[in-house]
Amino acid sequence: SSRSWPPVQTPQPRTPEGAGLDDRMGARLSSKKPTITDVARRAGVSVGTVSNVLNGAIKVSESRRERVMGAIRELDYTQNMLAQGLRRRRSPVIGLCVPNTSIAYFAALVDAFEEVAANHGFEIMQVLSRHDPRKERQRVNALLRYHVGGLILVPGMEPEGTYQLIADSGIPVVVVDRPTGDYAFDEVTFDNRGAMFEAVSGLIGIGHKRILFVVKERLLSVTVQRSEGLRRAADRAGPAVTATILECGD
Repeated sequence: SSRSWPPVQTPQPRTPEGAGLDDRMGARLSSKKPTITDVARRAGVSVGTVSNVLNGAIKVSESRRERVMGAIRELDYTQNMLAQGLRRRRSPVIGLCVPNTSIAYFAALVDAFEEVAANHGFEIMQVLSRHDPRKERQRVNALLRYHVGGLILVPGMEPEGTYQLIADSGIPVVVVDRPTGDYAFDEVTFDNRGAMFEAVSGLIGIGHKRILFVVKERLLSVTVQRSEGLRRAADRAGPAVTATILECGD
């Protein structure tokens, strides 16, 4: 004979005593990040007013500003700067591309740029080109896709492709430590020829006759300029002084 068994019942989770629908919904929503709409609702103002307080674009009354800032603190709201940049096609983020940060000079530049940007309400988004022209174009293009508000570029080897990419984008750019030739970019450069001429002349002046200049990238534009300053100082000193350039690579 067959015997029937009662169906297995799966135990249901119990709702804590006293927890109503509002409590359960609140617990579920608490795991979500607050949005600008949440801030506006908490402060009793429009989303546009919250945006004006955050961006400072339009003056907002002190009472409304205090309500908005209070709601921001209560909700622990943080502004998504990248999303803001995508909406506006510009953002308070500055792109920075340098060859690397393993060299003390580049590391010092990055540190100085970050401090200046932070003091003026901007953030830095940094990428590395590693002296690879193809990688440099790719990394700069990635910054442009994030719609950064501006770009600081310390170019590597053969930067012409990157220069053209930047010129076509129309983004504000400052090129540091490298001459840009025919491109009408703002530049912060140094008199590499003059500096090297003075340094070598000083060594010759205290009796040194054999000058060795050790470089990593012989064809880098600043290296070419420094080499010209070296040779000019050696030539002026006459045949008793020899100047040698040694490329050591990595």
